[in-house]
Amino acid sequence: MLYFLLAIYSTIFMSFVQVAGECFPIRKSFLFRFSECNYCQKPLAFYHIIPICSFLFLKGKSKCCGRPIPLIYFLMELITPMYTLLIYIQFSFSYPFFVYCIIYYFLAFFFITDIFYLYVPNAILSLFVCMLFLFFILFNQPWLDLIYSGVMSGLFYLLFFSIFRKGIGLGDIKILIILSTFLGFKMGYYIFFLAIILGTIILLTALLFKKVKKNKQVPFVPYIYASFLLVSILMK
Repeated sequence: MLYFLLAIYSTIFMSFVQVAGECFPIRKSFLFRFSECNYCQKPLAFYHIIPICSFLFLKGKSKCCGRPIPLIYFLMELITPMYTLLIYIQFSFSYPFFVYCIIYYFLAFFFITDIFYLYVPNAILSLFVCMLFLFFILFNQPWLDLIYSGVMSGLFYLLFFSIFRKGIGLGDIKILIILSTFLGFKMGYYIFFLAIILGTIILLTALLFKKVKKNKQVPFVPYIYASFLLVSILMK
């Protein structure tokens, strides 16, 4: 029963995070309004916004105007319950479980803001840090490790940004500093390194098949998101 509840509520919350990520940067209300089509703004019935099921039932297209629903929404809703259950099985309701969940959902939010707007909101970054600090204190984690990781992360990523300013955004650097501070510098570096590898492979492939123009700015948070998923599952 607990597994079922974790799967259901994690998927519902991911659906909310996606809406928030799409609406927050343009200051569009997303808390107290009816859901509407992204294209024609017509109100959607409740059975059109059921996570995972609605995408399959509607065959990936909006009911009102027949425009395609972004596939990434469906994939994220599909991945979320599986990821939540995996880390619960591995950690139960311990400190790593809550930290990984917080990081996962905030990265999902930044994933959406980055692919749509190339934007990482500072206000949400501040909330991100506050949430991690809250659970850090609640679980009585060692401050010395946090300070060491924070200093090392700040120095390393800010130096990297000063050298390769054109290749990465400041918002990406802030996210990497936060991850490396609360997960430990070593784990944060693995996430960063894997994100660069994934980004390089996908970007070179896109350039080879002329799917993206040379020198065009591309989002980097999706690769951080994917790297965090892999590293947090595989690295103990």
